[in-house]
Amino acid sequence: KAGSATDVLPQVKKAIAAADLKRTIARAGVQLNWHPNHPVRSVKALRLLHAVAEETERGELTEALYRAYWVENRAIDDEDVLLDIARGLKRPVRFSVPLDRSLFAAPSLTQALRDATSEVVAKGSPGVPAFWVKAPRTTWREEEALFFGQDRLHFVASMLAGRMIPQPRISAPGPVVKPKTLTFYFDFSSPWAFLGYQVLGRFRDELRNVKVDLVPIVVGALFKTVGTPVVPRDAYSPVKVAYGDKDMIDRAAWIHDINVADPETLAGLLTKNGFDAHALMIKANSEEVKGILRNNTDRAVQVGCCGVPSFQVDGSDVFWGQDHVVHVLDELHEASGVALSRL
Repeated sequence: KAGSATDVLPQVKKAIAAADLKRTIARAGVQLNWHPNHPVRSVKALRLLHAVAEETERGELTEALYRAYWVENRAIDDEDVLLDIARGLKRPVRFSVPLDRSLFAAPSLTQALRDATSEVVAKGSPGVPAFWVKAPRTTWREEEALFFGQDRLHFVASMLAGRMIPQPRISAPGPVVKPKTLTFYFDFSSPWAFLGYQVLGRFRDELRNVKVDLVPIVVGALFKTVGTPVVPRDAYSPVKVAYGDKDMIDRAAWIHDINVADPETLAGLLTKNGFDAHALMIKANSEEVKGILRNNTDRAVQVGCCGVPSFQVDGSDVFWGQDHVVHVLDELHEASGVALSRL
């Protein structure tokens, strides 16, 4: 149905997002039934939530409304359905206006919803879920910070705890038992691929029984083939660009700020690290190597990559993004089908 945020995504990215959502649901151990009429207009449900007199009492109604949409597939755009949900709460909740149909047209609730939306826009969120956290300043975080996406909850927890908390994983740390092949698709031009490579390197001991297949590709050619802008951020809203830059800086950045596109600079870097720069650069510019790079890029397209870094385990579905390294580790340990809540 038209109206979803994924409508603007190319088909390959939609497939990646769908597979990722399926894995995330399984990992979280939650029940989710896709609503046949999704997206259902939620404005009236949000006004109902703003009718709760005290913000601290919104929890149970929020839970009930989410369940109505994503588990029971009820019509949360229907006023009678919403009133039935509110009246059926196990614990009584105080409302600021009468709990009847007049609630949905109350100017005060319309304005409250507008104000809340304006507030999250002003804080720089490109979407939901968004978390605004205030906590004592640490060496790695300011006192107030915005986090966007359910996959940033470990950052929320870290800020609240005042220490870094890693992403939760299903598999226990330790060497992968069965021989596996991990394919890593990358391009040096991507800071996210750099981060993925660095994070993956921290698990070197776990990967002793894993053959790591490094597949360099031309990510610009990949984007062009799958229908993504060559520089994806150019198609983002200014808010999303600003959040994405901040999100990356919060975790890491390119380290030495070296322009490897400059031949002299690259030659100096190769020589410094003990390589025959002259021989390597001649070979890198040969038709043979250019052909290998084209074939690698075609391979990435064929398996369903939509960007870098991307990973495959023994030819599995593609994992996309440096923030999915723990998912890759669980796949290597054959634990990806287990829910975190069952551990």
